[in-house]
Amino acid sequence: MRLDDIDRSATATPGGWLHRTPVILKLLGLAAVIACAIISWNPWALAGLVCIVLALGLSARLHPKLLLTLAAYPLIFSILLVITLRPGWALTAILLLKTFSTALAAVSLVLSTPYPRIFAVTGRVLPQLLNDSLLMTYRCLFILGDLLGNLLTALRLRGGLSWRHPIALARNLGDLFGSLVIMALDLSERDYEVLGLRGYDGSLRIDTKGSH
Repeated sequence: MRLDDIDRSATATPGGWLHRTPVILKLLGLAAVIACAIISWNPWALAGLVCIVLALGLSARLHPKLLLTLAAYPLIFSILLVITLRPGWALTAILLLKTFSTALAAVSLVLSTPYPRIFAVTGRVLPQLLNDSLLMTYRCLFILGDLLGNLLTALRLRGGLSWRHPIALARNLGDLFGSLVIMALDLSERDYEVLGLRGYDGSLRIDTKGSH
């Protein structure tokens, strides 16, 4: 998923009602959804929470495909968790609903708010170093996502993603993620050097002027 699609949604003009809602209220709403997802162990209540958050996102004119695709990414890691633990169907459904509800809320926030405005607000309550780290992580995640997509495409074109050869598939996927880790380390080093050359002095100055 390209980062410019997300930025375009966040700065859409005219946007939906969620675009016009103050950032602090959206952050409080996200915190409330996360709290509900953590506290509740009732699958029907969690399913209702998913429906409510999804309905709010769609009513705010967020792009349905973009919203659902981004919210589905965290489910991959939850599925790996439940496959490993094998907790039973009921607990599996609960864990997946917890993940999906919080992911939907977080994605709704990102798709309706320019990221500088989000981090400008969080910077008032979080330590400067932590807030800067979250800001850089946010941008780097999408860069790494593009790199992962390119690696998967290259591997697929070379026939390295065939389920008919599970041992070779596992080896190729291991090599792929190893390469991704090396690229991530290289990216972090280059970003640090760039920040140093631009005069980074321990804090990022976030300019929200002109942000929708």
